[in-house]
Amino acid sequence: MEFRRQGYASAMLATLEDVLAAAGRSELRLNVWDSTVAALGLEARAGYELVERFPMKILETRRLLLRRQVPDDLESLWAIYRDPEVIKYIPDAPLTYAKAKEELEWFVNGHPQHPELGLWATLYKETGQFIGRCGLLPWTIDQREEVEVAYLLAQAYWGRGLGTEAAQAIVDYAFEHLRLSRLVCMIESENQASLKVALKIGMTLEKAMEDEKGPYLLYSRNK
Repeated sequence: MEFRRQGYASAMLATLEDVLAAAGRSELRLNVWDSTVAALGLEARAGYELVERFPMKILETRRLLLRRQVPDDLESLWAIYRDPEVIKYIPDAPLTYAKAKEELEWFVNGHPQHPELGLWATLYKETGQFIGRCGLLPWTIDQREEVEVAYLLAQAYWGRGLGTEAAQAIVDYAFEHLRLSRLVCMIESENQASLKVALKIGMTLEKAMEDEKGPYLLYSRNK
């Protein structure tokens, strides 16, 4: 199986190179896992050099570790999304296994247009258990580019302050490491738990809004 996957990837890479050559392009940039680099022999292949290595670990708190999602996270992610209480206030939550897989693959190397952003696997350090996905998401709201602090945890881990712990660490990471100057949260008015987290991390209510998914409250915070 591994051999077949590697063979397919090699063929795909060769096809991409042929397309670029036909188009007169000289540069091909790939976002791939370290294992893929080794499997394809990219570092030894003529004309390829490592431009940037995206770390798996994003940040760490006293109780949590946030890292990039990997395919093996899918079963745990889907188990969380299957809980109706968890997704009650998430209008775009995946409702099928296939959609959950699609979301995970979308964020596996960070957000495709903004790889420094994305939804990251959130692990409980004491057990190593995957307990949620939290991170930073880009949006355009009222013709303004915004970055949302997103946090979602399995119901078994509610009531322990872990949502606030994750969200505060994400805010600190965004301001200090990514040099962002403004962050937002988009929360339905009935979602009291998320509203409390937003207030605890320094957000204030900016205005009530509505989009194609329904009404929500826009909370914001500047650096």
